[in-house]
Amino acid sequence: MGREQSLCKLAQKGDTDAASELLRLFYKQIFNYLRRLSGNSRDAEDLTQETFTKVWSTLDSYRGQCSFSTWAHRIAYHAYIDWHRKEDTIVDQSDAWWEGQKDCNPGPFKCARDKQLAVRLYEIVDQLNELEKQVIYLHFYQALSLRDIAYVLNEAPSTIRYKFHKVMKYLRSEMDKV
Repeated sequence: MGREQSLCKLAQKGDTDAASELLRLFYKQIFNYLRRLSGNSRDAEDLTQETFTKVWSTLDSYRGQCSFSTWAHRIAYHAYIDWHRKEDTIVDQSDAWWEGQKDCNPGPFKCARDKQLAVRLYEIVDQLNELEKQVIYLHFYQALSLRDIAYVLNEAPSTIRYKFHKVMKYLRSEMDKV
C-alpha cells in the first residue's frame, strides 16, 4: 500500500495528522486546477476550501478504486460546475491574466516568439467547449491519465480518448496556422 493510500486509511479512522498531510500534499494541485478554471485566485480559494470540505465530509466513501488525487479532482470539478451554474459565471480571462500565467523560470519563454505561441495556445484552448477544456486541463496541467480523467468527468474512457485525440489534432492544426 502506497503512502497516499496509508494516509487515507489513517484519515478515515480520524487521524488528523494524516488528514493534514493529505491536505498539504494535494492543496496546491487542486488550487491550481481551480484557479485555471475560475480565472482568479479569490474564487479558486473558495472552491478549494469547498472541495476539501467535501473531501473530508465524504472521506469514508473513498474506497481506493482510483488515486486520492483523481478522487479529489473529481470533487473539485463538481464543485466548479456547481459554482459555475450557481454564479452564472463566464470565465473570460483578461490580457493581464494571461500575462500572469507566464513561466518565470528560464526555459521556453526565452524568446518573444515562444511567448506568443504559448499565449496563442492558451487562447485556442480557452475557446474549446467545456468537456474538451477539461480534458486538456486535467491531462496537461494536472498530469492525470485519460482513464483518470474519465473518472473525474464521469465519462466513458472511450469518449475521453476520442475527445483527447480530436482536440490534439485541432490544436496542432490551429498552431500550424500561426
